[in-house]
This record gives sequence, structure tokens and C-alpha cells, in this order.
Amino acid sequence: MVNAILIMYVHMFDEKLFEVILLKSLKKLIISLVISVGVGLLSGFLTKDSMEIFERLTKPPLSPPGSVFPIVWSILFVLMGISAYLIWISDAPKQKKQTAFAFYGAQLALNFFWSIIFRKLQVQVGHPG
Repeated sequence: MVNAILIMYVHMFDEKLFEVILLKSLKKLIISLVISVGVGLLSGFLTKDSMEIFERLTKPPLSPPGSVFPIVWSILFVLMGISAYLIWISDAPKQKKQTAFAFYGAQLALNFFWSIIFRKLQVQVGHPG
């Protein structure tokens, strides 16, 4: 909240400073998105043939089609990048930011390894890919 008020104030009186603040904020957003989406892309690359395994599984009738998963995972990683950005620019105390980033990192790691573990388990139970 304080960041938004400060940015509005600076914009009213000093446009050059506003551009610098906006550029720094945009840079943080891009870095946050690149890290999160990059992890998602790497995970997707490492498990690109997992959808074939998924399609061969016996699934319940209400199971979503395989084409939904890349869309949902992409949205998830983008939202995680935005979340990291919001933590980064927040006015929260340093300790709270560190705790939030620790949870973010743990969740990012879990999301990265989920597809890899899923594929490995499927191969072990007799659905080779």
C-alpha cells in the first residue's frame, strides 16, 4: 500500500523518478516470472512424454482430458511468479519476506518434481514411456 502511494506521489511531481521506479518494479516482475516460468518449462521439457503415459492410464469418468494439464500448469507457474513479485515489492519486514520466499521456494520445488516423480512411478508400476 505504501509503495502504491509513494509511486502516485512521485508520478505527480517527478516523472523521471517515476519512470525509474516503474522500470525497477517491472524488472522485478520480469525476474520473478522468468524464474517461475523457467522452472515450469524445464519440468515440462524433462517430462514431455508423460502425457502419453497419462493417456494410457485407467482414469475415473470425470478425469480432465490431458490437454488441460499444460494450460493449468502454465497458469500455475505464472501466478507463482506474480506471487514472488508481490512478496519482493511488499513492505513486509525482512523476516516475513524470507519466510514467504522459503515457502515459495518449497512450493516451486514440489511443482518441479511432481511431474518427474509421477512419470517415474508410472514406469515402475508397468506403464513404460
